[in-house]
Amino acid sequence: MKTDNQLGIEFNKDCSIRKAIEIIGQKHSILIFNELLKHQVLRFGELRRVLGNLNTGTLSITLKQLEDSGLIRRTVFSEIPPRVEYSLTDKGKELEKVLIQLQLWYEKWYKD
Repeated sequence: MKTDNQLGIEFNKDCSIRKAIEIIGQKHSILIFNELLKHQVLRFGELRRVLGNLNTGTLSITLKQLEDSGLIRRTVFSEIPPRVEYSLTDKGKELEKVLIQLQLWYEKWYKD
């Protein structure tokens, strides 16, 4: 099997890097991860505020996709009014290492 680079990664539709980017590269996903890493648990309104009053529909869709991917946990409390909290799963927490490396790479090569 011919690969496209020294890592031995074949960049096709089944490429693991391509699939990872499809999951975490969604609009606002990295920002959501960052806030949940900082705060551990946030309610929907809190997430919306820390993200700069992101559109409610956009935030809902992104959170649902991240939940479906197993990266965040949505906990619903049966209270009046209902309370919903979001936190990272163990799978989501592992992304912290990746994000730190991405930040270091950017700061080395692009930060003024």
